[in-house]
Parts: sequence; C-alpha cells; structure tokens
Amino acid sequence: MIGRIKSPLRDLYHELKLISYIVKSKFNPVPTHNKLNVYLDSFLMNSDMGRFSFIFCQYLKFCGFGLSVKIDKAFISRLAPPYKKLFLQQNYKLVRQCQAKENTVEWVSPVGKRKWLEIAYGYRFIGTVEEGAFYMPFPLHPKFYIKQISSDDLHLFRSQKRNVLVFFAGNFDSRLYNRDVLKENFNGTVSRINALRYIRGRFDEPAELEFVKEPGRLHELLEAGAKKIVLSEARTPGEQWLSILGKAHFFLCLPGVRMPWSHNAIESMAVGTIPIIQYGSLFTPPLEHMKNAVCYTNENELGEVLSELFTMSEQEIAKLRSNVISYYEQYLSAEQIVGKLSAFFSSDETTLKVIIPFLEDPVK
Repeated sequence: MIGRIKSPLRDLYHELKLISYIVKSKFNPVPTHNKLNVYLDSFLMNSDMGRFSFIFCQYLKFCGFGLSVKIDKAFISRLAPPYKKLFLQQNYKLVRQCQAKENTVEWVSPVGKRKWLEIAYGYRFIGTVEEGAFYMPFPLHPKFYIKQISSDDLHLFRSQKRNVLVFFAGNFDSRLYNRDVLKENFNGTVSRINALRYIRGRFDEPAELEFVKEPGRLHELLEAGAKKIVLSEARTPGEQWLSILGKAHFFLCLPGVRMPWSHNAIESMAVGTIPIIQYGSLFTPPLEHMKNAVCYTNENELGEVLSELFTMSEQEIAKLRSNVISYYEQYLSAEQIVGKLSAFFSSDETTLKVIIPFLEDPVK
C-alpha cells in the first residue's frame, strides 16, 4: 500500500519539477529565426552516456544557434549525473513536445528552408567509413565545454616546461576499472587495473617509477623534474588538470570502465602530451605508432614501449609532440567540429548524418 502511494507522489513531484524547468527556460533568449529543435532519445539523454548529448548540444550552441531541447520526466527523475546540472545551467529552451523526429536536429531557416542532422550511434560504426557522414570524435570532459576552448586557451599549457617523463593520474578503483563488460565489448583490451599492476611489477626501481598519493609530493615531481614514470592517485583541483597534464612528456591513456575511450586521452593530446595508448586504432583516423602516439597491443608491448621512452631523444619527443598537436587541431578540437557543422548549415545540403561510434548500440 505504501509503495502504491509513494509511486504516484513521486511521479507528481517529477511532473511538477519538469514543468518548473520548462517554464523557467521560456525566459531564455532563443531566437526563432536561428533556432535548432533537438530531440535525442532516452539513452542519449538519461544515462551517464548523456554527457555526450550535453557536449553535442554545446557544439551546436557554439555554431551560433539557440537550442530548443526535448526533455521528459525520466531526465528530471535522476539529476545526479553532473552533466545534467551543466545541461540545465545553459540557456536552452526546454520543451516537452518537439517538432523534430527522435534522434534528429531540425533547423528551419527564416525563409522556410529545412535542414536536419540525423544522429546514429553504436559500436557497429567502429571502423566504418560512410561517405558524407560526420563521425563525432571522443571529446574532452564535459566541464571543458561550458565555454568553447580554443588553441589560444591551450597554448599556455602546451608551452610549459615538462618535468615528468611518463604520467598517469586517475581512479584506481578495481571494482570499476577491471570489470568484465570491457573485455566483453572489446576483447583483448588491457584493463586500467591490469595495466597499472603490470607496470608497477615491471618497473620496481625508485629511479624508474614512483607511486604518488599526496598532492604535495606530486607538485614536487611536476616542478622539480623526474625522468621517471609517475602514477598518481593524489586528488588535485579540477581546474589544475590541464596544467598538470602539460607538465609531462607522455601520458598513459588507460581504458575507461565500459569502453577503451577515456576523456584523459583527448585532454592529454589537447595540451601536447603524447598518448601511450592501446586503442589508437579506434580513432578516426587511427593514431599511428611513433608518429602521433605510442601504441601497444598487450601488456608485454606496454612494458617494451615504456622502456624505450627512457632513451628517446629530446628531438624525437618534440617531433612526436608536434604531430600530436596537429592531430588534435585537425580532428579533435571543438573549433574543427564547430567548423564542420557550421559548413553544413551554410551549404545546399539538407541532411547530414552524425555518427557517434563510441556509444553502445541501441537496445532493440
């Protein structure tokens, strides 16, 4: 009986909350002559993967459009994911009903001309090449899209003195980063925990590797210099992250929880820190070993490439770094993504297919 009472009350609460957000958003300045109608499905909006919907909407905003975005009670009922709070802080107009079809973005020009972005996602698109489609690259963390980050913004981080040879910082929780789902979806991927365990076993001399837990010690290493591998679980302020990344020559781009991609790989490339990566083949176009990445396919290869870095010359590292920055600017930066989307809206084409290959396939 209690459960039956609670459920209607809960639904009513979410309904009222939904209405309040929609009403508040009516005061957001969204010009009717330059507005996009956005309708993304419940998976894209309501799961943790919805962080990519926020980033995609920001790309559209950076193109100069106002956005009218469909939301529902499912979106409102679970606001814990940080990306949802970022989403609600934007000046989007929120609506319950949308003119666009599901997984499309519709634009109606002042003279009545219509254009559509058609959104498709799933691992089935990995390695495919659809002519005329735009493959959305894996992004930085959502917090870096609150405003558009540019090459000028990144130049300061890229030009820092680099005092650490190889760096990794992140979550070491084995309950998250050694789950079977990663192996099931991407067979052969070395999990974050297994990679860290292997590295700590192979490089056991203090001159080769240091494991850091305290922010103070991490700061000493980043400032004083250490031609070694530094693995850190020290908690540091988020606003310092890109600066910290930019003080290393190489970054260990270890996999995420459910998939190989992780925001830290893109963030390292953004500041010119060379990625050490197993899943370079999943980039579009693929990363190339010793051209714009240091690639490996298994634990033994990871150990070998790390050993080689200790003897690499400054000139070789500088060339790699230059190529990494060029790759980021050409394929990963917000500027080039916004440029491609803007070019479509300025063209005579009526439809552009946007493919997101790093999200799970839709449930049938």
